[in-house]
Amino acid sequence: MNERVIGSIAAAALLAACGGAAPAGDDGGIVIAPDTGAASNCANHIPVGGVGGDPDYGTTVGRSFREFSTPLQDCNGGSHTFYDATYCDAGTTYTVISIAAGWCHPCQMESDLLTANVVQAYGPHGVRVVQLLVQDPSYQVPNGSFCNTWVTTHGLSVTPTLMGSHYDLTTGNVELIDPMQISNIYFPDGSLPSTLIIDNHGVIRFHEDGASESLASLTSELDSLLGL
Repeated sequence: MNERVIGSIAAAALLAACGGAAPAGDDGGIVIAPDTGAASNCANHIPVGGVGGDPDYGTTVGRSFREFSTPLQDCNGGSHTFYDATYCDAGTTYTVISIAAGWCHPCQMESDLLTANVVQAYGPHGVRVVQLLVQDPSYQVPNGSFCNTWVTTHGLSVTPTLMGSHYDLTTGNVELIDPMQISNIYFPDGSLPSTLIIDNHGVIRFHEDGASESLASLTSELDSLLGL
């Protein structure tokens, strides 16, 4: 992974990132066609390697989210799958996925703002926030201890509160560990943080490498998608 860290945050329109970001619309140098909508909804979305596969998987806006076939663990060792009965909560409108590393200063800045600017602001509108940690501050594999320290330091939470059969998305984000960096298809050249918005049909609606001041680009897109 590229170990350069660009820590300055400029105007809202200017992105700061750790490492080099891919050009907008670039998917690892592969030109891909628009998504056809094959992923009809969350519950029957076909995982990578599933029966029949999904030809519309990709990493760019308009493609089906290429979710992780291997479940990831939360800070306390619990298993989290991206497409199961719990994940496909009927009350969820969009899922924000934030990918971060302990050594990445823009990731730290973004994480400081996630609770107030996204979880609490958009949870009432059915927006879920999932953050993936790919390395600790020493570029090593993250563990549960680091994960919990990160959560405390940045005012995050391990998981939202379960209220009956649904999560109260205003009470926190889901914090996960990605030790094998299987999410690296979303941050070319180690560019972090990387942020996605996925709708409840499993389609990517927003993908950004880097963090804008006060998360302006992310929240602006959420406002647009939610009609706020």
